[in-house]
Amino acid sequence: MSQMPNNTSGTLKIVVYGLHNNDGQIGISLFNQSEGFPSDEKKVIRWEVATPDNYQATIELPNTTFGEYAIAALHDVNKNKKMDTNFIGYPLEGFGASNNPKFRFGPPNYEDSKINFSQDGMTIYIEMKYF
Repeated sequence: MSQMPNNTSGTLKIVVYGLHNNDGQIGISLFNQSEGFPSDEKKVIRWEVATPDNYQATIELPNTTFGEYAIAALHDVNKNKKMDTNFIGYPLEGFGASNNPKFRFGPPNYEDSKINFSQDGMTIYIEMKYF
């Protein structure tokens, strides 16, 4: 008698939409804890990029372990792998997070952005925001 495989991972698909242009690249950072979210690169467990097309980008993360995550997305227009800001700290590039939380003053938080990845092929949609 054969046993059914115990699947503990799958492919998580992220669609980032609402881009102002197709310049640069879209970077996503996957976090499994609130500490460091959304910008501490030392706390990122996975980072991937995609080239925008038709004002959106799709990134697939195969072999992702099922569990709780939060995803931060950046429209890195100049491909310098960081959020560029003006002299008072306002973002000059687009950004977003899983669950599309509302944020006005400061970055989104982990609790508002966390998702439960529990099914192979699950798709998360992130709307890019610009200021």
